Amino acid sequence: MYEFMFFLHITGLAIWLGSLVVLCFLLVMIKRGAGETVKAQIIAYLKLTNSLSHPSAVIVLISGAVMLQQLGIEHSNLPFWISFMEQGGSMMVLFSTIVLALVGRRLKKRLHTAGGADAAIQAAWPYRLVLLVTVVGVLAVLGVVSLKIT
Repeated sequence: MYEFMFFLHITGLAIWLGSLVVLCFLLVMIKRGAGETVKAQIIAYLKLTNSLSHPSAVIVLISGAVMLQQLGIEHSNLPFWISFMEQGGSMMVLFSTIVLALVGRRLKKRLHTAGGADAAIQAAWPYRLVLLVTVVGVLAVLGVVSLKIT
């Protein structure tokens, strides 16, 4: 059971982090074409990424919780890197799902009122910033866990 949960955890992490990084690059590399085309591209990117990133983040959270339960170690005896993974990883999953969903909804509203391509690209800046913070946070947790910092 632990091995299957580990597989789900790593696969979910790869999909979650990958979809966030890809969306960052897509939003940066978007062409300054016609206004409606840019708006449609951004909305399509949001829908595609949200359909991948939110479920995979929840899979990471659930599989991580199950694996921690299966370890059978008292919470006070956990090494730092496992505690950091538990607390920091949970915080990043919740931040990613809640804040990105709220900022994404706000971005969609701003895109409907945006005038042209430049206004649509400017409207995406807060979402890009939240994406960057999320990716850096996930990479920080991944770095501590990979190095098993004690």
